Amino acid sequence: MLRNIPRISFACLLVLFGFTDLSHAKRLAPATQQANTSGAGYRFDRGGWMFVHLEGTAAEIGFQHGQLLSAEIADLLNVMKLETKHDTKRDWNFYRDRTQNVLAPHRP
Repeated sequence: MLRNIPRISFACLLVLFGFTDLSHAKRLAPATQQANTSGAGYRFDRGGWMFVHLEGTAAEIGFQHGQLLSAEIADLLNVMKLETKHDTKRDWNFYRDRTQNVLAPHRP
């Protein structure tokens, strides 16, 4: 049951917190391949890889990350809901409740 947690955690960290600085990516992609922009940040796909460039303050980077990767974040959340229910036999609400009742009270 717990054997999949490292894989799940790693996938979440990659997508949710994978702030990748690809400052050289701007010169790699022609302007026509830039699919989305958000402030100084942008993303484009090339050869099956998604490149994301984020810059600015922490708040600006967080906003750009969420806006540029919103479809991927939503997709991962749906995968996580389905996979955890299959692997642990507990629905997503169980994990939300545990987070609220166990982890949240200890946050600063």
